[in-house]
Amino acid sequence: MARVLVVWPARLEPWTVGMVLMVVVEVANLAVVIGSGVPGGLFKPILLLGVVTALVALRDQAARARVFRPLSLVAALLAVYLGTQAAAVLVSRDVALAEASLRSRAIDCMFILVVVALAVLSGRPWTLALAIVVPFVALSALAVISLAGHEAMGTFGGLATVVEAPSQAVTKLRQAGPLGDANFWGRHLVIAVPLALALLCRAGRAGSHRRMIVWAGSVVVLFGGIYLTQSRGTFLAAAAAVLVWLVASGPTVRRWGVRALPLTLPLLLLPGIGARLGALVSELWGSASTYDVDYSVLGRRAGQEIAFAMFRDRPLFGFGPGGYESLAPSYAGKVATAVIERMDDPHNLYLQLAAESGLFGLAGWLVMISGFFAMALGAVHRLAGGPRSGARAPDRQLAAAALAGLVAWSLASVFLHLAYLRTLGVLLAMVACVAALSVEAGDGATPMRVRPSPRRARAASAAVVTGVVVVAVVAVVAATATTRFVAMRTVTLAPVGPVNSYYFWAALEIRSRNELLPTYAAMIVPGGDGDVQAKADPVRGVITVSATAPNPVEARAQLADAMAAATDRMAVIGADRAYTLRQVGVDEEEARRGPSGSGVLFGVLGGAGVPGLGLLVAAAVRRRGRRSGGLLRRAVRLGRTRSADRDDVRARASAASLRRM
Repeated sequence: MARVLVVWPARLEPWTVGMVLMVVVEVANLAVVIGSGVPGGLFKPILLLGVVTALVALRDQAARARVFRPLSLVAALLAVYLGTQAAAVLVSRDVALAEASLRSRAIDCMFILVVVALAVLSGRPWTLALAIVVPFVALSALAVISLAGHEAMGTFGGLATVVEAPSQAVTKLRQAGPLGDANFWGRHLVIAVPLALALLCRAGRAGSHRRMIVWAGSVVVLFGGIYLTQSRGTFLAAAAAVLVWLVASGPTVRRWGVRALPLTLPLLLLPGIGARLGALVSELWGSASTYDVDYSVLGRRAGQEIAFAMFRDRPLFGFGPGGYESLAPSYAGKVATAVIERMDDPHNLYLQLAAESGLFGLAGWLVMISGFFAMALGAVHRLAGGPRSGARAPDRQLAAAALAGLVAWSLASVFLHLAYLRTLGVLLAMVACVAALSVEAGDGATPMRVRPSPRRARAASAAVVTGVVVVAVVAVVAATATTRFVAMRTVTLAPVGPVNSYYFWAALEIRSRNELLPTYAAMIVPGGDGDVQAKADPVRGVITVSATAPNPVEARAQLADAMAAATDRMAVIGADRAYTLRQVGVDEEEARRGPSGSGVLFGVLGGAGVPGLGLLVAAAVRRRGRRSGGLLRRAVRLGRTRSADRDDVRARASAASLRRM
């Protein structure tokens, strides 16, 4: 241990030590966990140390030449993101809040630039991978120990925080590591999984069985930490990270991955994985009601609906950075999904960007993250080609790990909003470092443009045909979409009888008993035939009855008939002895445009017919070209014949003119 703490850092350059220190402090969240006891905090001194180290290193001309190109590219990408956010600040309703949020993100981007500079200067992407993976493995091990003996072990000073889950279908306790939320901790851990797999493959290629055992155990510990988060989004993101890494790491790794695939299937049988993922699918797409849905899913749905409603009101520039939290309460009553607790976060990065900075800010983020995706893909491509591709296989696997980490983080952000941007910045520094390494390794050896092999040509052709099919289907479906009108009436239950203690008790039951409103909704519209539906909302204490028809007049008539039939049905059953229906507000109408069944059918047939027609035309042209010795050659011969005829006519005209003279 003394050798690791003293001798190993002494062999490294100062900028490499600074890089490792900044990364470890950030991924372990030490600036928050132990920084509260440091006057002024821990983040600013660490950032200042990194800036000074980078500036001292950049005094050398060779160092400036090495870092200029990757650092300029990263700075340009971050400037695009910050510039679009600044544009949203100018039109924000709360300028002070938006400026504070933008200032915080600008500091995070400065941190990213410093780490990128130190990483490229060091030229040690494997050291950076170690600085990322080792703290995550250690914290995951603490999480396992802490959860196994929670009361006895405690939280290890805040490094293994245990939180209680409000969800119905999850164990009571979840691990949040050094953070306060298990879901965000899971998004951090999925970054380390492909990097640990790359380290394992590197140890195997070097023939070091001891290191192979260490890194194999580290992968298991990381997956144990992911499991303890009990985050379904983290499970999906981790699976995506492994899959992308296997595909991008080369044929050898893919073969081993296919062989190991049956060993991963029993993981779905573990408590909290397969059952929760299946419940998520049924709750999102299979449940017609909301009162029996997992509260964590319901809260996310409500937050995302609020964000989309904000985006719909101000689609270009949004309400300004940080504006979601201040406006969420005013939008909570306007969305379809109702929750009791206040939603302060949208639980979706992309909807958050759309709500706070509009299409302009969302485009800025997509440009920035797409730039890093392109850097990672380029690194994988350059390290995969050339005569020394076998020797550079570990570096390719590391570049594939950086790419897989980006995919996993972006996928997990479908369920989480923007937070801990600096931790993402550590991964972006890894992308920049492997990209710079691949460029240096490929200079003079691997051409930037290579002639595609027949297999790649066929794959490209298949991709083009698939794109044509998708475009054709979408075009036909959009052209044949129909507009239907929905008439809606909101009602509540009013107790029957004199206003006394029983009356108030019965009124309280409307919202306190979750089964009451759904039962009356089922009596109002038994079964729901598709055109007329009744949706119970126990949180707000109302039932929304809707009727759908091709035109608004028919929709209103169907709604009136449905309400009359509901009153008669309640009288026949005897349900009107306890409660009667009372309308809340006024009737509402809405036009909804959606695809028709025939449009989808014709879209699929048309999508299949477009490439088919193209193949028939190509075959006919090819056959005709063969008959005439080639279509192009035939056209050339015809052009030459006509040109010769024109020259002959001109020559004869000139001779006749000379004779007349």
